[in-house]
Amino acid sequence: MQPWWLLSLRIGAFGFLKEFRPEDPYITQYLVGPIMNLTEHQVNQEVYPIATYIGLIQIVFVFLLTDFLCYKPVIVMNALSGVISQGILIWGRGLRAMQVMEIFYATMTACEVAYYTYIYAKVDKNHYQTVTSHMRAAALTGRFTSATTSQIMLSLGILTIADLNHLTFVGMCCALLCALTLPSMDYSLYFHRKSVQHPIEQKVVAELPQNKENCSEESSRLNQNHNSYTNTHSENGGDSQCVKKILPDFPTSVQKDDTALATAPTSKWKQVVQLLWMDFRDAYTNPYVFKMCVFISLATCGYNQVQCQR
Repeated sequence: MQPWWLLSLRIGAFGFLKEFRPEDPYITQYLVGPIMNLTEHQVNQEVYPIATYIGLIQIVFVFLLTDFLCYKPVIVMNALSGVISQGILIWGRGLRAMQVMEIFYATMTACEVAYYTYIYAKVDKNHYQTVTSHMRAAALTGRFTSATTSQIMLSLGILTIADLNHLTFVGMCCALLCALTLPSMDYSLYFHRKSVQHPIEQKVVAELPQNKENCSEESSRLNQNHNSYTNTHSENGGDSQCVKKILPDFPTSVQKDDTALATAPTSKWKQVVQLLWMDFRDAYTNPYVFKMCVFISLATCGYNQVQCQR
């Protein structure tokens, strides 16, 4: 298993590359420019709203899909959607092409939830604060680097706005390669939780002998149980009496519960819903988490308002 800091570095590299989009601040100028030749009304009323509404619908399902698919496929989808949307922006022409481009852009935005949750299912809770700072810093550094690069390149006349699209395309392709090399997950927080030892198993393990002296005593007891099993089996001609002889106190309710869990396919979904509700209740009754969510919402909305329209 990889060290937590190496995994944090790899997912941080992906976060940097996916946010390296030098063309974003100048997308409106590109769409209304001579290459695309769209009007401002078309851009603001028929192109940009596509990403807003499609993304709003997708993010509800992507949240659960991320956990169900164990994170990595959604991270790959995030990068792949960015590559496709950027490719359409470069080689596509016309209003319909730009609307399709916005659909893939919305998918890329909705899939960002996998980037911010992947690391928490892979590292120990003691490192949560550290890896959170790494992921946030990587994303913000990518935005800063892309904005600075685009401004310098345009100011010095080294690149044009159309060239920035190609630079962004290269960055998204690198992000896709980085996403493909991330380690896969075998479990998640809700749908694929780590198997928890049954309480009966925990009791048996706790009662196991802890030293050699107890081992010899336990061996003698097991031999006696074996003899009892053999005699009872021969006298009664069946296994049911043997089980009652050896495990007289085994609760029948536990047997019924185990059978119910094995034969009820909906129990897993019911457990997921219960876990989601418990996490939702615990999170939003915590004043610190609630304030953090408010601040993040205000910061995100403010950022989207002050940046150039997408």
